[in-house]
Amino acid sequence: MERINGWITSGEACERLEIAWRTLYHLHRQSPDFPKPKKIGRTLPWEAQALDAWQDEHPKRQRKEDVR
Repeated sequence: MERINGWITSGEACERLEIAWRTLYHLHRQSPDFPKPKKIGRTLPWEAQALDAWQDEHPKRQRKEDVR
């Protein structure tokens, strides 16, 4: 796939958000404020800037064992 400036693959989105691909697709389908990908053929590229903005609004949860 030819790179589109500002858009990243699902794998890159998972790495950027530090989540599993199942979580990425769950958020895509279940969370109304989660950025939507752009469908190009069979590929779903994600807008990197929109993912960053969403992540800033939704800080990463801490695990119970991490909070002491």
